[in-house]
Amino acid sequence: MTLTLRLSDPPGDPTLPALMRRNAEEFGDLPALSWRAPDGGWASMNWAETRRRVGELAAGLTALGVRRGERVLMMMANRPEHWLSDMALVHLGAVPISVYGTASPEQITHIARHSGARRAIVDGERELARWGPLLDRRTGPLEHLVVVDPPPAADAAPDGEDSQAAPDAPTTPVTAYAPVTGQAPVTAYADVLADGARRFDPDAFEACWRRGSPGDPATVVYTSGTSGEPKGVVATQRQVVVSGASLDRKLGVDPHGTHICYLPFAHIAERMLGLYMPLLRVSHVYFCADPGDVAQTVREVRPEEFFGVPRVWEKLTVAARGALARLPAERRAAVRVAGETARAWVAARERGEEPTGALADAYARARREVLDPLLAAMGFDRLTWAISAAAPMPQDVVRFWTGLGVVILDVWGMSEATGVCTLNHHGGFRLGSVGSPIDRVEVRIAADGEIEVRGEVVCGYLHEDGSVAGLGDADGWFATGDVGRLDADGYLYVTDRKKELIITSTGKNVSPALVENTLKAHPLIGQALVHGDRRSYLVALLVLDPDATAAWAADQGIAAGAGPLPHHPAVRAEVERAVAAANSRLNRTEQVKRYRLLDREWGPETGELTPSLKLRRHVIHATYAQVIEEMYEV
Repeated sequence: MTLTLRLSDPPGDPTLPALMRRNAEEFGDLPALSWRAPDGGWASMNWAETRRRVGELAAGLTALGVRRGERVLMMMANRPEHWLSDMALVHLGAVPISVYGTASPEQITHIARHSGARRAIVDGERELARWGPLLDRRTGPLEHLVVVDPPPAADAAPDGEDSQAAPDAPTTPVTAYAPVTGQAPVTAYADVLADGARRFDPDAFEACWRRGSPGDPATVVYTSGTSGEPKGVVATQRQVVVSGASLDRKLGVDPHGTHICYLPFAHIAERMLGLYMPLLRVSHVYFCADPGDVAQTVREVRPEEFFGVPRVWEKLTVAARGALARLPAERRAAVRVAGETARAWVAARERGEEPTGALADAYARARREVLDPLLAAMGFDRLTWAISAAAPMPQDVVRFWTGLGVVILDVWGMSEATGVCTLNHHGGFRLGSVGSPIDRVEVRIAADGEIEVRGEVVCGYLHEDGSVAGLGDADGWFATGDVGRLDADGYLYVTDRKKELIITSTGKNVSPALVENTLKAHPLIGQALVHGDRRSYLVALLVLDPDATAAWAADQGIAAGAGPLPHHPAVRAEVERAVAAANSRLNRTEQVKRYRLLDREWGPETGELTPSLKLRRHVIHATYAQVIEEMYEV
């Protein structure tokens, strides 16, 4: 069985296990997975070792009772055990379902009951507070829990020594968790793996995965729930292969590249980029368990592609601007000149022109003498595909990076369509758009402005009885809930969510995302929510960007102990100027008449953001209802 590396036209109808077998046999010595070792360096497994480990883990899970068609939940950080468990379950014909690490006990219970899962694999003992109640034999839906990091054993290694074997090291059974009275057993992951290594039979492993088919589920992705209960989206192996192959045709990225895996596997974007695309492209996955370590990991790995939601790019921009501000005046001037050259070069490419002559020479010189050394210090000197999705990208962030020669290419899609529907790529892009449709996907705009998609990548919703309901109307068109427009060249522009459009009391339609991004163009404003539905004017809740504000305050000579920055008169005056500047770029209906500067940043842990960092508007509206009402009081 030989599969071409670039799957422009996938031969046959390959399954994910077939791709892994190809990788192990034809590219077995190439690195597959890397993770942070105890000494701070990187430990790795190649593709041959990775497949063997998947087979051993599959044998251990079989001995534990996992069967074909069974759904198994997982809540783990970005670590090799998560990746390996996912693929082991797929090889068994079971269905892996990743749960966001920020999920509340109520959300976990809903997903467990809705999916019909009986088992789960979680990070460690700290997760038992949320997962333990689901094991109650009288009321809980789960029967078994596998825990990766066990509690310290009586003969644990002394402080300062690491007692957990790396995933590629020989393992021996550790002390299993004792069953809790009234609850099902909890088992250590190392025990499952060690048992599987003893039981592993290569012939049985081959026979097992070959019983599967491309139409089998690859996963169930539960939507992040911007409103209401999360829905379970069933994506088949065929759909993730077709979507990945269509994406691959557009990328222009060389095979065997590197990917930094740091977003949750519960999100379709990381599943495609960190799990399924590496199977297709024989890529090297670096796991970054702590999103706060992304910048350091980028500097070490120097990836060819990097995906970040807008908030991630905003954070990287703040850090990069801070570093540039510390350069000597002469170098800052050189960066400004090089930046204008880079933006001119990007503008020519955006028009579909290949820069030549003086512009090409000037850009090559700017890259060589100014920009490449800066990008190398950030770890982006090998970057060929910078990607963003999930929310509108602030244009000041885009402009900053184009000044460094980096074009952040927006893509658009959703879990219900296996990830990507449209994308910008270096062969054709429009900044501000989300690109043009990928192969095998059709896009149209309904009469009311809603974006609709059609294609074999459109999935189905899982029902609580185990059935799967297909999406779309009689002609196959799925209404996405996003509002947008297509230009004459087929590029899609997403303007807002249909249900989030503000209709003022005067009947005017306003896109909150447009107003919020205009406000966030000022570096001090990190987060914004605009309100005004059925009201005569708009109001806003604003949150400072803590990093940018701290740097700004230091430049202004504001002492670190001068009190909370949101209350400092100089900060408040600067925010006032930022709102005025934003209003000057908006029409009368879109302008913000009143605003409040809040004391703390919003996040998934506190409920205002989804795990993919989108605003949960209904949560923010409820939390700050009184504050909003006060802004409308005469």
